[in-house]
Amino acid sequence: MEEAPLHVTLEGTRNTRDLGGWRRADGGRTRAGRLWRSDAFTTATPADLDALADAGLRFVVDLRTAAERTQAPGPLVDDARFEVLPVDLFDGVNRALARGEVAGDPFDLRTRYLASLTFGRDGYRQAFAALANALAASPGPVAFHCSAGKDRTGLVAGLLLRAAGVDDDRILLDYLLTDERIEPLRPQLLADGVALGFPADGYARMLQVREAFLRSVLDAVDDELLAWAAAPAAHLG
Repeated sequence: MEEAPLHVTLEGTRNTRDLGGWRRADGGRTRAGRLWRSDAFTTATPADLDALADAGLRFVVDLRTAAERTQAPGPLVDDARFEVLPVDLFDGVNRALARGEVAGDPFDLRTRYLASLTFGRDGYRQAFAALANALAASPGPVAFHCSAGKDRTGLVAGLLLRAAGVDDDRILLDYLLTDERIEPLRPQLLADGVALGFPADGYARMLQVREAFLRSVLDAVDDELLAWAAAPAAHLG
């Protein structure tokens, strides 16, 4: 393919990669070494921690729920070289689902993704603010992640790339790369979802990666959300 996403090879993650290298509408490419997307660093090894620190990583925005962070905090939280910034991106969505305010199949990711544009706005605002502040405070890469690095991470990455001037086809390509990357993780991700109270059949559907899921958001995203994304996305320029 035209672009070659910069995968960051670690022992304990499968889906860590740089948002640099994607062609923008102005003919340039997004800057490498500033924004990394990833699956959770919960199984990062001591060698991984050294590699991340050597790469200049200091700040990590954790988009998971409080329950997920309690279930698997990971080694970064106990390592003074890193500062983990918790932002529950889907808190508003999960609350709206619990109140019955979200129409549609709750295990269809298009339902959850589109609901995030209405009920998850505070989560997006917090996430983009945390990324912008971290990027301003550090010359190195800033990472953001959820569990698989697919849904919450994929939405944030998609809006960052849109704000940076990357076209939708390339944004969707970045999103779809996760499908092959997380294949070895799916059994454990399913077990983790069941442990959090999800039914196995429903959660298995939520582990899918389909172009239509993210395209639905790209077709519906509004200027306010992109304005929030613009501050951290400026570091991709």
